[in-house]
Amino acid sequence: SGLFAKGGSSDLLITDNYIHHVAGDGLLVGGWTSAGSFLPGTDYEARDVVVTGNVVHDAAKRPLTVRGAENVDIHGNYFGSLEGNEHAVLIGAGSPDLDPPPPSVNVSIRDNVFDRILNVFDIESSSTGITIVDNRNDGVIDGDLRPTPPDALTAGFVDTLPDALLDMPVWGTSARYERSIGGT
Repeated sequence: SGLFAKGGSSDLLITDNYIHHVAGDGLLVGGWTSAGSFLPGTDYEARDVVVTGNVVHDAAKRPLTVRGAENVDIHGNYFGSLEGNEHAVLIGAGSPDLDPPPPSVNVSIRDNVFDRILNVFDIESSSTGITIVDNRNDGVIDGDLRPTPPDALTAGFVDTLPDALLDMPVWGTSARYERSIGGT
């Protein structure tokens, strides 16, 4: 996977990433963690996750997968698929090492741009509270969602996200405002 959060991850903001040319899933919220690798005391893959302002394309499995995640808000992203992707998005259960495997619950997918009309979503029957509204399926982006990757001369990302597409949660910090990992 290009980027993933699993094994009992919680309270996450995944924003302003450019994920492309990946052999597996582009962006994976949750997953199939082995039983011994979960954070102690957790029985979910990921919980309380916001995914916004990301551009994902050319992922061999699919651009977006949600497995065993709870309370996930995915909005303001671009998901470009490959012709060989069966679906652009999979929502399903997490690790089969847990009994029962954790379902995906309360997942909102809204205000995103997908580049396909057919076979966009594959939602497994164990998933509940799934909301899919106001997404575009024509691949057209109003403005540039892609962050400018840092180079040797800059300390971090240049914010190129249109404010109209980004409904930032009220959190103290995010990748949009930090100069670099570990920076201020």
